[in-house]
Amino acid sequence: MWTEVLAGEPAATRDEVRILLQPFEVVELDQRTAVAAADIRRRTHMKLLDAMILATSQVHGAILVTRNTKDFPASMPGIRIPYTL
Repeated sequence: MWTEVLAGEPAATRDEVRILLQPFEVVELDQRTAVAAADIRRRTHMKLLDAMILATSQVHGAILVTRNTKDFPASMPGIRIPYTL
């Protein structure tokens, strides 16, 4: 989610990050994704924003690639952790 990426970025470099993100499609949060996020949150007790991120990837048939193993366990289906040692 752009929100999470930009929230961790200092204001001075946000424009550079926006340029890097331009090639990626922005997917709106719709009702189907919101319901899936609610279900994920209820089943896993995952934080709401993380559940929304995971639900978005699942609803759109994508794989969630993240290094955030604290919030997204590598053992969870549909999650890939890049370049692990």
